[in-house]
Amino acid sequence: MRGVFADTFVGGGNYRSHHHAFWEIIYVRTGSVKICQGSAVFDMGPGMILLHPPFVEHADSSTSEYSIFYVQIDAPADAPWPGIANDDSFQSMGRICEATCREWKGSHPLREEMIANLTQQTDLLLRRFKTAEHRSKGEILVAAAERILEERYNLPITAAELASELGVSRSLLYAEFTAVTGQTPKAYVLRRRLEHATAMLQHTNFTLERIAAATGFYSSSHLARHVKASTHQSPGTIRKLALARNSRPTE
Repeated sequence: MRGVFADTFVGGGNYRSHHHAFWEIIYVRTGSVKICQGSAVFDMGPGMILLHPPFVEHADSSTSEYSIFYVQIDAPADAPWPGIANDDSFQSMGRICEATCREWKGSHPLREEMIANLTQQTDLLLRRFKTAEHRSKGEILVAAAERILEERYNLPITAAELASELGVSRSLLYAEFTAVTGQTPKAYVLRRRLEHATAMLQHTNFTLERIAAATGFYSSSHLARHVKASTHQSPGTIRKLALARNSRPTE
C-alpha cells in the first residue's frame, strides 16, 4: 500500500494530468466528475470505481462539488483487475476504502497488519468485480438505481421518479430490482436509512429528532418505530449499549 486519501473538491475544479509508478484506485463517494485516462474519458458518479494502471496519464475535471477516495497500491501491471466497475449493493469497496483510509491516518495497535489485510480484501474484491464484468442488463440497471438511492437515501424519491431518471418503466425497475436484490426499492432505502440512523445512535450524541431529519424519517417517533421493528430494541437501548461497549476498559 502506497497511500490512501479522501478528498472533497468544493465547487469542483481541475486536477492536472499526471501519472504514478503504481496503481491508483479511484472511488467516487459523492457528486460527479469527468476523469480522463490516456485518450479515454469517463463520466463518473457515486459508487463508481476507476483504476489507473502504472505510468498511465490521468486527470480529473468537474464544475460541481465531488469527493473521492484515492487508494494507491503496488501491484503487477497485469493485475487481474477491471478497468472500471460499479460497487456492489453493500458498498463493499466504499467500506474497504473508508476503513483503509482510517487505518492509514491512524496509529492504532496492529495498524500495519490491518492495512495488509485491507489491501488483500481490496485485491479480492477487484478480482470479483473483474469476473462480473459481463453482467446482465438487469444487473446494470439495478446497480445504477442503487447508486442513486445511496446518494439520496435521506431524500424523498418514489419508484416512479427513480424509473423515470433511469429511463425505464416503473414495472421493469421494480421487477429487476426485486429479482437482483431480493427486496423492493422502498425496502432497500429503508434498510440504508436504518443503517445510517443506527450508526449515528451508536457514534454521536445527536438527538433523535436530528438523526431522523438527517436520515430521511418524518419524525423521531417515525424513526423510533422503524428502529424497534428492525432491531427489537429502542433507540435509547441501542445508544446505551454502545456507550457501555465504548466505556468498557481495555485489558
